[in-house]
Amino acid sequence: MSAERIGIYAGKGVLPIKVAENIVKSNKKVFIIAIKGLTDRNIEKFPHQWMRFGQIGLAMRLLKKNNCKKLVIIGGAKIPNFFFLFPDFFGLKLFFSLFMIRKSGDAEIIKTIINYIEKKVKIKIVGADNFLDDILMTKGNLTNTDIKSSNINDIDLAIKTCSEIGNSDTGQACIVSNGKVIIAEDINGTDFMLYKAIKEKNHEISGGFFN
Repeated sequence: MSAERIGIYAGKGVLPIKVAENIVKSNKKVFIIAIKGLTDRNIEKFPHQWMRFGQIGLAMRLLKKNNCKKLVIIGGAKIPNFFFLFPDFFGLKLFFSLFMIRKSGDAEIIKTIINYIEKKVKIKIVGADNFLDDILMTKGNLTNTDIKSSNINDIDLAIKTCSEIGNSDTGQACIVSNGKVIIAEDINGTDFMLYKAIKEKNHEISGGFFN
C-alpha cells in the first residue's frame, strides 16, 4: 500500500495551495481533488486529479485509493445550479441529504457533510488551521492603540451576540459600536452583512466598522 497522504478538497483561492505547501514542508504527502472552473491551476504542482463539482463519489474513491486517512476541505465555492452539477451516485445521495436541510444554517450544512464523509467513507475531516500556523491570528493586542473600558464593553457585547446567533445557527459575526449592536450576520452571510453595513452606514457604523 502507498504511503499515507493527507487529502485536500480544494475550492477557489490561494489557501488550498498554502495548506498543500505546509503539508509538504512538514514531510507529509498530499493528494488534491481539484474542481474544474474553481481550483487555482497552481495546484497542479502537487499530486492531484481534476473533476467536476458533482463527482463526489469519484473524489472519495480517489482519496481512498491514494491512502488518504484525513481530508482538509478548504477554499471558497459557489455551488452551481443543481441541474448543471451532473452528480454521480454518491454525490446525488449527499445532495439529497443537504436538500433536506437546505433552510438550515452553515453549521448544520457543514456538520452534515462531515458526518456523511466520515461515516460513509471512513475519512476523518480535519481543520485547515492544523496546517496554517504561520498565517493564523496571534493572541494579544495587534495594534498600538490602548484598549479602553468602552472597547472591552463592546467586545463583551460582540462575544455575547456572536454566541447567540451561533447557537441559533444564523450567523457568526456582528458589528458593535458604542455599546450597541449595529448589525448581526444572518443566513445571508458575512459579505451581505458587511455590504449592508456599508450601504446604510451612519456615524456609529463608520466608527465601529473602521476602528
